[in-house]
Amino acid sequence: MKNISKNDFDKVTGDKGALVEFYADWCGECSAMLPYLEEAEKQAAIPFYRFDCDSGREFAMSLGVMGLPTVIFYKNGKETARKTGLLQTDEILALIK
Repeated sequence: MKNISKNDFDKVTGDKGALVEFYADWCGECSAMLPYLEEAEKQAAIPFYRFDCDSGREFAMSLGVMGLPTVIFYKNGKETARKTGLLQTDEILALIK
């Protein structure tokens, strides 16, 4: 998974779809979920990205991200699914189907 910034956001959430995890280094659930995200990415046909909310708090809040971790699936530049909290591999994959 690649870390992205606000400047990359529109480019990576375009046509084919992408999953973005909003996280912070101090977030225990974010760290715990990382292996599940990595496994889900291996099984998915779309790229996964991470957005560090500590470096882009206002941008994350403008997207309605209020809790961490938050995982959002984008298709054609639009949000189609969102979950907040610790998710396991099957729950992550269910978001993108």
